[in-house]
Amino acid sequence: MTPSQNDIAQIGYWSEIKLDIINEYAQAYSAILSKQTRPALKHVYVDGFSGSGVHQSKTGELVLGIANQRAACDATFQGIPLH
Repeated sequence: MTPSQNDIAQIGYWSEIKLDIINEYAQAYSAILSKQTRPALKHVYVDGFSGSGVHQSKTGELVLGIANQRAACDATFQGIPLH
């Protein structure tokens, strides 16, 4: 079920920057952990405060929430539980 535009929370500029920072950090963190061989590490992305899956910017553009960004990225997390 796709949410209507009225159901999507609007976020501001700083929230969009925060999402970008978390996304870049998670990609770098995942790349580092995936290269560990002693011990070989398996890692998952868990974010208990990730918010909704989609937000609306002040310009009306839809912005993926962090959980959806993580699920769509090419990072090497072995799992991303979405509840």
